[in-house]
Amino acid sequence: MSIFKRYITKTVVAIVKKYTKLVTYLENKWEGKHASSFHNYKLFKNGVHSTLIDLGDLSQLWIDITCRSQSIIEILPTLSRHQVYVLRQVPKDLVRILPVMLLAPLPGTILILPIFFAFPRIFLSRAFWTLEQCKSIDTKCLKDRFNYNTQSLLKSKLLTIIYSSPCSMNYSQPILKSLRKLASALSQVSILEPISIEQIRDLVPAFKGPLSLEQLDTSHLAALCRLHGLSIYSYIWMMNTLLWSDLFKRKSILKTSRILVLKKHAYFLYVEDQCMQKDKLFNDNSLSILQNSELKQVSI
Repeated sequence: MSIFKRYITKTVVAIVKKYTKLVTYLENKWEGKHASSFHNYKLFKNGVHSTLIDLGDLSQLWIDITCRSQSIIEILPTLSRHQVYVLRQVPKDLVRILPVMLLAPLPGTILILPIFFAFPRIFLSRAFWTLEQCKSIDTKCLKDRFNYNTQSLLKSKLLTIIYSSPCSMNYSQPILKSLRKLASALSQVSILEPISIEQIRDLVPAFKGPLSLEQLDTSHLAALCRLHGLSIYSYIWMMNTLLWSDLFKRKSILKTSRILVLKKHAYFLYVEDQCMQKDKLFNDNSLSILQNSELKQVSI
């Protein structure tokens, strides 16, 4: 029986080796004759490979988190920067590239690849983009996020809250004082004058009062989501939501799904910032030791 097993194993290994050699040979021939189409194939192949690795990391993270007695909010600070990135970004990427991943194993998929590569921002994740596409798509995403209409809406709603709150008897003096400082800070920003860390700390009480997410109206929350490039549908899907079930226990959070999205985004931003400090990615002179491309991705 053991001899038969060894024979089967050797046969399978030999077949795999021959298949690998054949694929390598065909790829070399293809690259020489049709360089442009081979380039798309190579991008697709590397993208699928990278996505499968991320999917494996995400699955392992999900298993580890669900097996621990702590909530995800307690677990996040213990994770590495890569693990936090996988947990934040990969679920959104999977929603976007699901059609591509479903079609990948089917014969003839290579013929429709140009359709996907023609609209990389819609159908493909960052793993499939070229360096030039990364730059152009990142730039366009930032322009969309800082849309003039969105900024105007947010500023007008913010000013309305700031100037109407003193008329209300529901807020304490520290909160009202913080709102006045926020109005002053907005004036500084409008003339491109920098704000100190101490000034930012003084604004915290305002965001525990009339500017807390639970107090904002739906249009204000929607504008905040657009500003941060957040999509409800890419964040709220079954497994990802189940991990954040502790947020659902708070009745105030149940007001709207947008609040959940913004809360989750805030947790991720905070933890990723902590990871960068923990990994000492910035020295005392605030000069990043990250590569330029990685620094841009972290910033965006």
